[in-house]
Amino acid sequence: MINWIDRIEGTVEGTLVNRKRLMDMQGFADCNTEFSGDFNTITETYEDGVLVTTIDGDTITEVFTANDGKVITKTTNILEYSISEVVS
Repeated sequence: MINWIDRIEGTVEGTLVNRKRLMDMQGFADCNTEFSGDFNTITETYEDGVLVTTIDGDTITEVFTANDGKVITKTTNILEYSISEVVS
């Protein structure tokens, strides 16, 4: 397997592109997961920040807050035979 950092120069705002980062993006990262009492909120704590997933009927909202304060939100709406996702 190629170690990306050795073969390809690549940074985005100072973030190294390497195997660990690529695996993290695919969901292979260590985290601590907690469920709310009603199981509608899932809190995942990662090395780089916290992901809070809230399920409210047909809407799933995922909010990732990085340790540096940056926030990204993905909202998924499920209506009959249609699924729409918005990242903001």
